[in-house]
Amino acid sequence: MKKGFTLIELLIVMSIIGILAALTLTGFGAARKNARDTTRKSDLNQYKLALEAYASNNKGLYPYGVCVSGLIVICSGNSNTGDGIFGSDAVSAIVNEYLPTQIEDPVDSPTYRYRYWEGTAADNGIEYKLVANLETGGVWMLCSSGKAGKFSGTVTGGSTCDLP
Repeated sequence: MKKGFTLIELLIVMSIIGILAALTLTGFGAARKNARDTTRKSDLNQYKLALEAYASNNKGLYPYGVCVSGLIVICSGNSNTGDGIFGSDAVSAIVNEYLPTQIEDPVDSPTYRYRYWEGTAADNGIEYKLVANLETGGVWMLCSSGKAGKFSGTVTGGSTCDLP
């Protein structure tokens, strides 16, 4: 009697391997999204530290009212549009002074650019919020008030923190 596998046995084994591979790849994609979201949260914390350092050297005021090419696009009252925190120009003096390197979103896409909302003319640079869209849904927000967390609603313009 010849030893070997029948065609049906081989097809069953290949089907099982295919199913296991599909399940592994699906789980791996979700893990990669979670990892990129964790990177976004960490990056926003780095920006927060840079903004706090900037404020400590500027009478407690955060960047406001002047266009800064690079770190923060702050010409219009909020930077929800455009190139995000890093503009298309050279990295600004703020980045060079307060951050060790340029920090950008792990996905090069307008959907996932970091945003900085400066304060209004009334508060003259005493508030801000940083926002990053998350691949797992919602946005991550850091506010000058110290609040941080996931927000699932619509982010409003201005520096007022949308977190409860």
